[in-house]
Amino acid sequence: MMRRLGVFVAAGLLALAAPAAADPITAADLIRVNFRTAGAFPPAVNELSFGVGFMTFLEPSDAIQATLFLNGAFTGTSTINTRPFGTGLVHFTPVAIWRSPTSPLDPQFLHEAIVDLGKLSRGPVTGVVLLRLIGGAADFDFAQFNVFVSERLPGGFGGSFPPLPITSIEVNPQASPTPEPATLILAGTGVAAALRHRRRRFPA
Repeated sequence: MMRRLGVFVAAGLLALAAPAAADPITAADLIRVNFRTAGAFPPAVNELSFGVGFMTFLEPSDAIQATLFLNGAFTGTSTINTRPFGTGLVHFTPVAIWRSPTSPLDPQFLHEAIVDLGKLSRGPVTGVVLLRLIGGAADFDFAQFNVFVSERLPGGFGGSFPPLPITSIEVNPQASPTPEPATLILAGTGVAAALRHRRRRFPA
């Protein structure tokens, strides 16, 4: 099942870890990934995924949570259970999935949000992924972050497309899309305090 998700523990491969962000990311941090599409996708596209590639858990984490905004509007939140992985090097591509009701995907460990992806077939889209750890600490390599769309059929993928361009990555941005009340990213996480003293920007 984990192989189907593209998620695996790279035991014994710590020496292969790619360069990470300047400082470890903790539960007090918020990562904002900005991306865009160049045009419209076929209406059959039914999944949008986000991956972080190789990352290293420095402290055990309960989950990684990713919230998607398309054209400034809240779209949905996807969460992956990271408790089984403990500490060390892992690979998460994808780490989050947003799918339309036509997608047959139903993975374990990963809660994929069922959303309306109709904007993707109606023209260029500006998107944002807000990423945070639920507990723990980790090193990320932002150069490995990726966003992609696909068409999934009951028997497998019906079509895939090149990764979407990531325009910038920010840690603890001063301004973020306004979340829906049920998916508040900043509430009760200590992020607000971190914003006052820590901000980094990583152009893509």
